[in-house]
Amino acid sequence: MSKDNNKGTPAGFIFQFEIALLELSKSGIGDSISLEKIDDVAKENKSGVYNCTIQAKHSIKTSATNFGNTSVDLWKTFSIWIKKLVDKAVNSNNKFIAITNKGIPKDSILRESNFINFFNKIIKIRDQQKTEYDAKTMLNPNSGVSIKATIERIEFAIKHKTELEIIFNNFEIKENLNVKEEFLNNILLSTKDVIIKDRIYHQFLGWIQDISKDNWKNKKEATFSKTDFDLKYDSIRENPTIISSLFRHRKEIIINDIDFKNRDEIYIKQIDGIERFEKEEIIKDAILDFIYCDVEITRLIVNKDCNTLTKIDYEEFEKTCETSWNRIKRKHILKSDLNKYTEDELNEIGCKIYDEIIIDLRLKFQDNLEFNDSIKYIQNGTFLKLSNMLKIGWDPKWEEKYKK
Repeated sequence: MSKDNNKGTPAGFIFQFEIALLELSKSGIGDSISLEKIDDVAKENKSGVYNCTIQAKHSIKTSATNFGNTSVDLWKTFSIWIKKLVDKAVNSNNKFIAITNKGIPKDSILRESNFINFFNKIIKIRDQQKTEYDAKTMLNPNSGVSIKATIERIEFAIKHKTELEIIFNNFEIKENLNVKEEFLNNILLSTKDVIIKDRIYHQFLGWIQDISKDNWKNKKEATFSKTDFDLKYDSIRENPTIISSLFRHRKEIIINDIDFKNRDEIYIKQIDGIERFEKEEIIKDAILDFIYCDVEITRLIVNKDCNTLTKIDYEEFEKTCETSWNRIKRKHILKSDLNKYTEDELNEIGCKIYDEIIIDLRLKFQDNLEFNDSIKYIQNGTFLKLSNMLKIGWDPKWEEKYKK
């Protein structure tokens, strides 16, 4: 066995897991995906009815093609699908998909759009194979074993013309498939950082391989629901190492000559307007969070060498921050008439709103990425930026005080 074949077998097996992940990323509520149960990969609906069966063929050879007219993988695939129909494992509405990471030959019968032409070409291929087999066995009676096996599979397909037509009418080919790229697009991963993409993809791949292996070891089927996938998706996106790879640790950002004495910015005035203990230290922390956030967001969005986020990504997060501020504000301001509060009560409410947002609140970025302490400056800096733009405030009467 060649070294290429040694590598190709496990690569082909991994390809099935990748295809299963891809199908999970496209599945809907109630759908489930199985591996090596009824086909390489199969999809069934919430009623347990199969609606898609997939044969996945992978090659590591640069010039390779799959599903050629006389290839073993083509006629094995047809034989498998015909048997599924005969045994009523799948019905006539099932979609049959042949997927390969390589190209399919231009003259492949799979590209035929008319069944009669398709069937006639099969007969022609069968006759050509028989001629080749006769020529080989005439020279050496012990040769032509693989050709004979192909002829037998072609004859099996011809014999089951009815099932073959069902397959033809519900057939789809996907060639030159880049599974990883399509999968990441399906899960709407907006980051352009290759390291983050690789890390997320391989965590998914490791998950589906490990669960499948454990299930098979315990004589169970490797079946995954849409709910299973969504739970894993959330856990991966919440992993601190993922979001830490997106934003730099606060200590990694070097800024020289920070002017703590300049208090002209509105976000500083808003904090300064609340009377409290150690206010000076709170203002200094806010200035650092504001500056670090501005530097990091600019780096990720504007810098063309690190175009990881889009402006829309960050604007969506700003909206999340505004919504959270509104919710917390309503929690602490209970009286509809602010004039019914004393100045001390208003001051205390302002402190509570600020502290709950800047100290306690933990939001998620891009739906699932949670901020840890080392990068919480992004969240805090965004709130401070919004207060600087006079979109939010801390003092219950902030609009009256600062919008003049």
